[in-house]
Amino acid sequence: MLNVEFIHPKFLLTWILILFMRIGVFIPFKAQVVAGKAIGRMMHPFMHKLRSTAYSNISHCFPEKKQPQVERLVKRHFEAIGVSFFETANAYYGSDNKIKNTITPIPLIPQKALDKILTFSFLSDSGKYLQTALINPSGTIVTMNNSAISSKAIIPTSPIDKYLV
Repeated sequence: MLNVEFIHPKFLLTWILILFMRIGVFIPFKAQVVAGKAIGRMMHPFMHKLRSTAYSNISHCFPEKKQPQVERLVKRHFEAIGVSFFETANAYYGSDNKIKNTITPIPLIPQKALDKILTFSFLSDSGKYLQTALINPSGTIVTMNNSAISSKAIIPTSPIDKYLV
């Protein structure tokens, strides 16, 4: 239900942005990216304070980069802000099908390798820590950290756990 307090001229810009977000959801995603980058490029000259903050942050994070490279990264940052407008609109107002069609899962480990790797969870000696180990086809145990693993409890985990490593 709409609160009457929000129907006020001071919220006009907010209502206009919400309207653009509602309309923007119906644009195909590739067109949203192009339009978002254009919006970001248009915002870049007018947002002096944000531009100088981004320039300062990027130049401090990458001291080896020269001024033209930092300026290029700042422009790409503003393009990303423009694209994020449409991504936020899709998150709030987009249909589930549109979001599913936009996302492409990319496994970090090839599926053939995942089929050959066994995943086990071990309890630590103190019994407080649960650690995951990968066992490759040759039988070698590969752990994710250097902690000691106890053989007290070896619990095979579910097949989905291999994707969480």
